[in-house]
Amino acid sequence: MITDTRIDRKEKLAVIGSGSWGTAAAIAVSGNFRRVFLWAHRDTDIEQIKKDRENGTFLPGFRIPPNIEPSYNLEEVIKGAG
Repeated sequence: MITDTRIDRKEKLAVIGSGSWGTAAAIAVSGNFRRVFLWAHRDTDIEQIKKDRENGTFLPGFRIPPNIEPSYNLEEVIKGAG
């Protein structure tokens, strides 16, 4: 029996909104994508998420995986995303 252990992950996903729902969605699907961009309109929110690897304001206690890239640059986030 041959078992293929590779995971066919898509390249990029954009999640628009870094509230509790957006953050939870990004975490939930992060295993299916190489890169997940999480967008917020306030740079202070993004800087806190980048520093702590957690959304302490809206979803405390849940670690942000390393393939989630928080950003407040909407153009960067949506470029090439699925």
